[in-house]
Amino acid sequence: MEIYAQTLDPNEVRDFVQNWGAHLQAGESIASVTATFVNAAGATQPVAASAATPNTRVWLTGGNAGSRAVFTVRITTSGNRTFEEAYGVNIVESTYVAPAETEVERLTREIAEAKAQRALVATGQAVIDVWRDGRRIRKMIPTLEQLEAYIRQLQGELYEAQIAAGVAVTPRRRAIDLAWSN
Repeated sequence: MEIYAQTLDPNEVRDFVQNWGAHLQAGESIASVTATFVNAAGATQPVAASAATPNTRVWLTGGNAGSRAVFTVRITTSGNRTFEEAYGVNIVESTYVAPAETEVERLTREIAEAKAQRALVATGQAVIDVWRDGRRIRKMIPTLEQLEAYIRQLQGELYEAQIAAGVAVTPRRRAIDLAWSN
């Protein structure tokens, strides 16, 4: 089965071309063509199927975004030979816009970035001076204590954002210090 690089938007009518040149003998032409869905994926039956030797063209419309329409094309040649091939078309909503990052997602991302920076500082991999074109650029590297405080602040903001968003959260308690007396 061939999967087309070209996609189908559910709101458009688009043609998909199949080349049968490798199947045809010298002087042979396409006498008839039939297109049939194997998996319509919400698309309508092919709007039309036409042949202009050595190519056939199938017109498709509709479909469910995120799915793949699979169809077969069957040709009969002037030499009374029959060939059938399967094709797939991914259905993609071209006007789809990804939703904006929520406050919870932003804070979760920033916590992950801060933890990654903390790991670099803790392992001594953080860069302080960078030389470029003979100039020195000094980059401020926070201390582990500053990073820990920043992460705690972000986690508090995340907890508040989760409550505001209606996400079920359980509050985290600080560790309890245990002391043994003899």
